[in-house]
Amino acid sequence: AEIIKKDRRLYPVYITNFGCGPDSFILQYFEREMDRPFLRLEVDEHSAGAGVITRCEAFIDSLMNVRNKKDFSPAQTKTKGKDAVFKKSQGRVIYIPYMGDGAVVLRSAFRSEGINAEMLYSDDETLELGRKYTLGKECYPFIITTGDIIKTLEHNDPKKVAFFMPQTYGPCRFGQYNKMQKIIIKELGYEDVPIIAPGAPEGNQFYREYDMQGLRGFILLMKAMSGIFTVDYLNKMLRQTRPYEIEKGKTNKVYQKYIEDICQSVENDPMYRTLDSMVSILRDARRDFENIPIKKTDKPLVGIVG
Repeated sequence: AEIIKKDRRLYPVYITNFGCGPDSFILQYFEREMDRPFLRLEVDEHSAGAGVITRCEAFIDSLMNVRNKKDFSPAQTKTKGKDAVFKKSQGRVIYIPYMGDGAVVLRSAFRSEGINAEMLYSDDETLELGRKYTLGKECYPFIITTGDIIKTLEHNDPKKVAFFMPQTYGPCRFGQYNKMQKIIIKELGYEDVPIIAPGAPEGNQFYREYDMQGLRGFILLMKAMSGIFTVDYLNKMLRQTRPYEIEKGKTNKVYQKYIEDICQSVENDPMYRTLDSMVSILRDARRDFENIPIKKTDKPLVGIVG
């Protein structure tokens, strides 16, 4: 995009594959950087050459309307400048996206170190807002978490909220969540709202504000990980038992009880006691799950991949 912008004679054609994950984000960065119209061609193994030619011809015809190129200027968006910096003194509540009950444990780990943390929970408004401000080709969790962020900003004082968005590296789109969400909320006028991403510069600032770069950070990490591992085992017990329960809802009640026990221990106990508590919780949970009346019948096994 930067190279093309240097030559007013050039109008780009962006060729991508149908359902290409990385391009669902790269295309948005490209579009925001581009200062002129461009053609996007999305092809797959069923694409016919005639359709591509027709699109190209229509694009060329549309460029005839861009006659006075000197006077053409794209709509300006507020995406430039540095990202908002998190400061403890601002008294912001840190909202964590719900990506399973492990995220609830992470909230408790934050609270154990004096960090005011809350969960983001999704509803119909979340989905509506997420679809409104995304391209629609990103993965579903991006749409949901983006909707959660915008909904929270609309219903709260933006000066009192911040968001925690984990990231990863490699071809997975998850690594682009926080980057694109920062752009989206800036375009909506929320320029001073921090999105904290571990490993990013503003993430390091967050660690410094709460003195998390030494022993304190290690304690938080150990408590969070032990709780998340325990939730994983608890989830296995839930799924092994629930399909066969006789009294509907009994398994969920047992599961929720122990989720609360995990969160209570992570939030209130010192690290050494938390680790012991996780072992005790799993023992008690195993006993209670085994005591749930079940009726063993043949059930279809469903595998979800993607």
